[in-house]
Amino acid sequence: MGEMSDEAMPADELRQVKQLLWHVISREINPVEEDEVRRALGASAIEENEQLMLEAAALAEIIGDVRHRTDASALSRRLYENPGRTLVEGELRLLVNSIKRFASGDFA
Repeated sequence: MGEMSDEAMPADELRQVKQLLWHVISREINPVEEDEVRRALGASAIEENEQLMLEAAALAEIIGDVRHRTDASALSRRLYENPGRTLVEGELRLLVNSIKRFASGDFA
């Protein structure tokens, strides 16, 4: 994704929930009991929770992309607003004008 500012945190790191409780539970129970536990907890609630986790992951990716573009845009604005750049641009304008005058034969 590129570099982030010192204060920026990857969007996925902001998420409080990193994995679904169902995944933790299903690893700890006997596979034979999984269907019964799933029914007791509510299969629709587990499936809805999984969908919400997928949406959260997609949103974290979008936030990361937006943050990356915003950081890149801020960096380019800082480059354009640099006072040294303004000074160099002024000197270049003077040089171009001098070259034009010299080329036209106006030495005054």
